Amino acid sequence: MDRITDWYRHLLAKWMRLLLRRAKGVVLAAIAATIGLLLYAAGTLGINTQTTDMLSPDLPFRQNAEAIKAAFPQYSDVILVVVDGDNPDQVDAAAAELAERLRAQPTRFQTVFYPPSDPYFKRQGLLYLDMEELDELALQLSQAQPFLGTLARHPNLDGLFDMLGLAVEDLVKRQSEDEEKTKGLERLLNRMADVVEALPSAHPYTLSWKDLIEGKPQASRGQQFIAVQPMLDFSSLAPAKAAMEAIRELAEPLKAQNDIRVRLTGSAALDEAELQSIQEGIGLVGLLSITLVTGFLLVGLGSARLVLAAILTLIMGLAWSLAFAAFAIGHLNLISVAFAVLFVGLSVDFGIHFTLRFREEIHRGADRLGALEHAAKGVGGALTFCATAAAIGFYAFLPTDYRGVAELGLIAGTSMFIALFANLTVLPALLALMPPRQPSRSLGKPFDFAKIVRRHARKIVAVSGVLAVLGFAALPFARFDFNPLNLQNPNSEAMRTFKDLLEAGDIDPYAITVLASDMEKAAALKETLSELPEIDGVMIPQDLVPKNQEEKLFVLEDLSVILLPVLMANDEGQEQKNVDRQERLDTFQAKIARLAAANSPHGVARAAGRLEQAFKSTKAAFPNGMPMDQLEHRLLGTLPLQLDRLRAALGPRPVTFADLPKPLLARFVAEDGRARVEARPAQDPQNPEALRRFADAVQSVAPNATGDPITMIGAVKAVIDAFWQASLLALILITILLIVVLQRVSDVLLVLAPLGLAALLTNLLAVLFDIPFNFANVIVLPLLLGLGVANGIHFVLRERNGDGGEVLHTSTPRAILFSALTTIGSFASLSLSTHIGTASMGMLLTIALILVMVCTLTLLPALITIRRKEA
Repeated sequence: MDRITDWYRHLLAKWMRLLLRRAKGVVLAAIAATIGLLLYAAGTLGINTQTTDMLSPDLPFRQNAEAIKAAFPQYSDVILVVVDGDNPDQVDAAAAELAERLRAQPTRFQTVFYPPSDPYFKRQGLLYLDMEELDELALQLSQAQPFLGTLARHPNLDGLFDMLGLAVEDLVKRQSEDEEKTKGLERLLNRMADVVEALPSAHPYTLSWKDLIEGKPQASRGQQFIAVQPMLDFSSLAPAKAAMEAIRELAEPLKAQNDIRVRLTGSAALDEAELQSIQEGIGLVGLLSITLVTGFLLVGLGSARLVLAAILTLIMGLAWSLAFAAFAIGHLNLISVAFAVLFVGLSVDFGIHFTLRFREEIHRGADRLGALEHAAKGVGGALTFCATAAAIGFYAFLPTDYRGVAELGLIAGTSMFIALFANLTVLPALLALMPPRQPSRSLGKPFDFAKIVRRHARKIVAVSGVLAVLGFAALPFARFDFNPLNLQNPNSEAMRTFKDLLEAGDIDPYAITVLASDMEKAAALKETLSELPEIDGVMIPQDLVPKNQEEKLFVLEDLSVILLPVLMANDEGQEQKNVDRQERLDTFQAKIARLAAANSPHGVARAAGRLEQAFKSTKAAFPNGMPMDQLEHRLLGTLPLQLDRLRAALGPRPVTFADLPKPLLARFVAEDGRARVEARPAQDPQNPEALRRFADAVQSVAPNATGDPITMIGAVKAVIDAFWQASLLALILITILLIVVLQRVSDVLLVLAPLGLAALLTNLLAVLFDIPFNFANVIVLPLLLGLGVANGIHFVLRERNGDGGEVLHTSTPRAILFSALTTIGSFASLSLSTHIGTASMGMLLTIALILVMVCTLTLLPALITIRRKEA
């Protein structure tokens, strides 16, 4: 090994002499190669934003998920359009119109699923109510029959004021009326007061006849959902952007007309939000990374020319690495897209060590050739070993099932050798062409604490031992955040909407799906699953047929006998003049004034008084007269739609399985007859242990089950297995490398000791500050093994090369410090990303590298001191 080392050092010296003679040609050739490779990368390198491709497709849970996706593709890559507003009637109308507009663009949207607009649900919808709900609705509609009949004939202000005037007069005459019988009138008067009070404001209120007809005691917000499956472009960083913009464009005029809000969530929208959060901060992250690296280089190297040489070398190496990524893989994924930041932090380390050793030799009086030769012989071997160790840390993920990190490992691992080549070729050529103007001044002794280390070496080791014990004790408390949604920007529209729907119970993303061979097998499976205590309910295709139809049809038949004759009456509305409507309004006001003045204990009198006062205040706001058209629109604008809806719903027929609409049936029965079985958890699915029990229970009956719970648990297992596999592989290979290079077990332990302590302390701080491991930052430890060992290699090799105890006074500690600072500066910039996963990776890498630097500059020299004293 010594002979190989000597041969390699002399080879590097010859290489430096060759570079010095042809420095200009080397630089020009490097520039030309960089331009050519950049053009190649720009035309070849793509972006793969498929989040499912982060893990190997051979994993069983992924194969089960793909089987469901193939059978029911309409559930994949969905945008859930949430339409809500203060008025349920307007929400229903806007959602129906938006669904039609979306269906009119089949080139952008593959499927649009909105059941309320289907004729089947308009006619048969009431059969899906519970029997208790249907009885209550029938009672409410029966009591409202006189009002509905009048309004069906006169759906205008005349009809409304006449109908209410008669009811108010009758109530004034019979003040002893049971309060329960006046609840409907009280509710209507209060809702009218809401409309009239808001009429002069910038945000007027529209009366909801849906709420009134259904007898809801309080005004409710309306909400509807449209499931849209868009055409996606996975070759870009924004596959769903065009579809989402199209939805917003189609919804914009409806929002203004109907006082509604439209929000987008669902799997495709959440993926888009994640991609956007990664992109949003990439410019800031890159700028900050370059700024910090440049700043530390200026301080550490002390020469603008040297900094320029290091930066140019860095840029060229990055361009060459991008070209390799384009050649080897052809794309970047959501994880490997961050390799550029990693490269900046790591490649510049090589330049710092080489340049500082070059400066050190210049300071000792060497000429350019001598300084380059000594620098290459002094650090070239160490740089080669460091590049190999770093590459091992990245390559360790290649045999794992974590494909996203494996691709990062291939690109970043190879880029370490590219960076090594650039810093042993381009950098020396640039240094030969741009040496410092003046002989370098002394770098000083910023680490002049050799005496302190020698004096307190045993104390340093003892404290390190205590910290190591604490780190071991904290290992059982490390936790893994299994939910990939927690990695996203919580402030994105898609994420906020998702959480709102989850808290309200409007969505159930934690259901598990099983693919049965036919509907009979689905029914048998439901019976088995329903017996498990971990399961709250199971749905199969047969459940799409309404239950208790005979009883419900009897209720609806009786109700139709009462309501349909009055609802089918011809609209006798005639053109009204404002003066006529004003007279009728004045007459109506006088009637409600008498009701308000009546000595009635009922709430209807208070509601009448409130409405009377609202009319008076509103009239004062409109000195030119009450805007009757606007008042009629706000009071009665949604009535015709609700009357049509009620007419259609009163004529249901018995439903069989064959009557179910195809869009609905296709969501539970595949084209080949296979049936979808959906199981819901009995306990809180956001509790990891409860979710695991639920998944295990379903899989114990149906091993082919899939769904978000099984995918998340399977992904966690795959990632953790990849983590341990990569960590152990990296540790074994790096240890073998150290044994081959250092040839002394004691030196190997010296290099690994600060690294092990830093790893334990990283976990300890993660536990103390509640920084969980996740799908993004789990790569920290394997990378730490590859990156952290570099400091120890430089230190030990410099110490073995004859600098003795004064190694702390050489350029090596300074190079270790500033290479660590530049790497930390580069990785720390990642913590500013709005993407939580990227930010957590940057934060944990920053903590780990700071600890590696501190442990290397304290524990390592302390151990060397103790070894010397005992030698």
